[in-house]
Amino acid sequence: MKDMLRRFIVILSVFGVLFLASSVWSAPRQNEFTVPEGLRGRVDFWIDIFTRYGKDQAVIHHRDFPQAVFEVLDFSKVALVLDEKVLYNFKKKEKAKAIEKVKKAAKHLADGGSPRNTLEKRMVQEMNFLGVGTDKYKNLLEEDMIRSQTGIREKYREALIRSGRYMHILEDIFVNQYRLPKELTRLPFIESSFNYKAYSHVGAAGIWQFMPRTARSFGMDVNSKVDERRDIISATHGAAKYMRNAYKSLGKWPLAITSYNHGVTGVKRKVKKAGTADIVKIVESKGERVLGFASNNFYPEFLAAVEVYD
Repeated sequence: MKDMLRRFIVILSVFGVLFLASSVWSAPRQNEFTVPEGLRGRVDFWIDIFTRYGKDQAVIHHRDFPQAVFEVLDFSKVALVLDEKVLYNFKKKEKAKAIEKVKKAAKHLADGGSPRNTLEKRMVQEMNFLGVGTDKYKNLLEEDMIRSQTGIREKYREALIRSGRYMHILEDIFVNQYRLPKELTRLPFIESSFNYKAYSHVGAAGIWQFMPRTARSFGMDVNSKVDERRDIISATHGAAKYMRNAYKSLGKWPLAITSYNHGVTGVKRKVKKAGTADIVKIVESKGERVLGFASNNFYPEFLAAVEVYD
C-alpha cells in the first residue's frame, strides 16, 4: 500500500512539472521582441557569429554597422596542424593583414576611385545602405571603424546545452512569479553562456553577471563566505527584480534590456542625448554614436539569442 501511494505521488509530481513547463513554454512572444526591420541586418550578423562562424573564423566588419562584412578569414585547416600558441600568433598576424587590406581599399574608395577587385566591390555593396558619396569610406579610416570578430559557434552550442538544466527554473521565476516576458530569460546566453562559474575581469559573476554592489541591492548575499550571484535561483530572482524595475523606469523593453549593460541612469542620459527612445534610431544612427560598441549591440545580440533559441 505504501509503495502504491509513493508511486501515485511521484506520478502526480511528474505531471505537475510537465504542466508547469507547458504553461511557461507556451507564453507568447512579446511584440517588442520581434526583430524590427531596421535591426534585421545587425541581428543577422550576431546570429551568424553565434551559429555560423566558429573559434577558427574571424569576420572583418564595420565597427558601427557590423552588418557590413568585408571579409571572413577561415583558419580551420591550419588549426589542425598548429599548436595553440603558434595558431594564436598566426591568427593575430592574418587578422592584422586583412584589416590593412581593407584600409587600403577604403583609402582608394575614399579618394573617389572605382572598385578594382572583389574586396572593393564587396565594400561598396556592403556599405551601400549608408548612402552615396565617399565620406563613409573616409569615416571608416579616420574613426578606426574596421574591426575583427571571432565566431563563437562552439561556445554557443555549449551554452544551449547548459541552458537546458536551468531554463525551466528561469522561466518559472520570470513568467509565473514576476509576470515578466519569458524572452528575458535568454539574456544569460550573451551575459555568461549560462555558466554559473563565469567571472568577468571587472568582477561580475554568475549566469546573470551581477556586480557585488548590485547583487546586494537585489537581496543577494555576497561576502567572503557566500556568493549568491552563482546561485541560479537567488540570482534569477535578482535579475527579475532588476528587469521589473528597469522597465518601470524606462517604459520600453529594448531600453530596459540595454540598461542591463549600460545602467538605467546611463540609458536615460543617452536617450535624452539622442532625442529619441526608439532603439532602432539609437542603434542605427548614422550621426553621432551615443552608445559604445557593447551597449549599442546589446539589444541586437539579445534578439539574436531569442531567435536562435526559439
